[in-house]
Amino acid sequence: MVAVVVTMRNEEQTIGTLLEALAAQTRAADEVILVDGGSTDGTVAAARAHAPQLPALRLLEAPGSNIARGRNHGIEAAKSPIIAVTDAGCVPARDWLARITSPLEFDPELGLVQGVVVPQPASHLEACIGRCSLAFRVTIGNATFNPTARALAFRRGIWAQVCGFPEHPDFFEDAAFIVVVGATGTRLHLEPSAVVHWRPRRSYREVVQQFYHYADGLAQGGLSRTFHLRTIAQSVGGLACASLGILLRHWLPWTILVLLAGSYVWRKSVQGCFSIPSWRTYYRVPLVLLAIHLGTMAGVIHGNWLRLQRRLKHAGTPLSQG
Repeated sequence: MVAVVVTMRNEEQTIGTLLEALAAQTRAADEVILVDGGSTDGTVAAARAHAPQLPALRLLEAPGSNIARGRNHGIEAAKSPIIAVTDAGCVPARDWLARITSPLEFDPELGLVQGVVVPQPASHLEACIGRCSLAFRVTIGNATFNPTARALAFRRGIWAQVCGFPEHPDFFEDAAFIVVVGATGTRLHLEPSAVVHWRPRRSYREVVQQFYHYADGLAQGGLSRTFHLRTIAQSVGGLACASLGILLRHWLPWTILVLLAGSYVWRKSVQGCFSIPSWRTYYRVPLVLLAIHLGTMAGVIHGNWLRLQRRLKHAGTPLSQG
């Protein structure tokens, strides 16, 4: 048996498309559990309207829940031993559920399967944002992928073993969950044929907010420290070179800064960020990468500050309010 668990909040415009895609799957889900986190629009009514297409549909309401708490609530209510999750706003391919769950059904040693997210942009800027967003990959256990719950399946037993999705971060709880699962020694698998289509963010401001929340959630969980240290080092190094160039009025710091920036852009080029055919790609991608970097830096600072506050509180040390 397989359950699909989806969290939603104010997704009136997108939930119908997702449910239609789930109803059209080549492998029908035994359970489809929607958890609403307190929508104030017509999301719940739109979801109920698709009940005739999905006989296995169950709607749970959990006002005030963040994404992780909503997912845990839905998984707790599920009876199936295999759980697949995706997000409102995504459109799974017709064979997504079959492709992402079959490795778990045929290999008892596997604990988690990550599918692939394919951007479905509505503009050139969204195409650049999608390509850059998905270029950030991490190695967890024996697999390297872009960790996301937009296309994910796992055993209910491994979810219980790690105490579910971590609920203290409001965002990027999916990456935190996958990292913790990988740390148990459970085998992970990337299934490139399990495709979910996803519309990227629409503006530079939304990109900053997205990666701020991602980095904030990871930092609060004490995860991805190597990536965050590298991001901090890049920022400090860049600011140091710029400051020295201004203070010393010498060409050398500026040359070093240009070389560092060029090396970073080259790595992103190798990862495919500049592969969108248009002259506008060559100025939009650097701006998207800058937005990602700024959001990540802000999230790292805020997330680590909150983590420090929690550690001091648990240690019984009062934090000065200066």
